[in-house]
Amino acid sequence: MTNLRKSAASIALVVTLALVPGCTPAAMAALASVLGYVTEGAAYTGVAIDAARAGADVYFARHPNEAASSEVREALASADDALAMLRQAVELGDAASKADLDAARAALESAYGRLYRILVRHCVVQACAPAGGAETDAPEPMPLDGLADPGQVAAHLWGG
Repeated sequence: MTNLRKSAASIALVVTLALVPGCTPAAMAALASVLGYVTEGAAYTGVAIDAARAGADVYFARHPNEAASSEVREALASADDALAMLRQAVELGDAASKADLDAARAALESAYGRLYRILVRHCVVQACAPAGGAETDAPEPMPLDGLADPGQVAAHLWGG
């Protein structure tokens, strides 16, 4: 996200919060202080989700497994939904408090962690062939060595 867009999102959030009854200047300052790294964390996690999706597509093209593929698609959809909720909270100023923003971050952290664990369990991250599983002549998948692990995502979402 560009600095201009970050600034516009910050201004929109502060203006929105100023209109919320009972929102103190201290609450506005607390939320505005986390907005920058939350925005960056959402972008970082979005890239990780896209990389996981691309890796899973290549993996299941070579090693088809409908049950595993379905579980991965469901986890990807959950991560996409959680990411959309966090982005909406940041960009549209829907988060009326830091607690709301924290809840959206926690939901995304949880959804991504679940996705990552499923990808590891089904050998997508390691790109290992399943024992006795089906195999096609599609290109061999590569290990997802650069895929962010849940700890890295959490650090970006929480500014750690």
